[in-house]
Amino acid sequence: MTGFAMAQGDSAAAPTGQAATGMGLSRAEVLADLENWHRAGLSFWPASSSEIDREYVGDYRAALARYEQLRAGQTRRESVVQYQNMPRQ
Repeated sequence: MTGFAMAQGDSAAAPTGQAATGMGLSRAEVLADLENWHRAGLSFWPASSSEIDREYVGDYRAALARYEQLRAGQTRRESVVQYQNMPRQ
């Protein structure tokens, strides 16, 4: 999971602190968010032509609620620290 995300950013010298895009997210925060997205099961939903269709699916809503819990909880903070301490290759 993280190998793909890391492979995408390794070719350029990205800042380790705040993102250069002005969005205010560090690389570690983005990777932690992606990890929580996967952990909640949201990466397994097929692409839909209509976002509204997904909104009414019970399983999707449950996965989204789980993602929001992970994002707001201690798990996210621990993941951010883990990614901050990870050596860049």
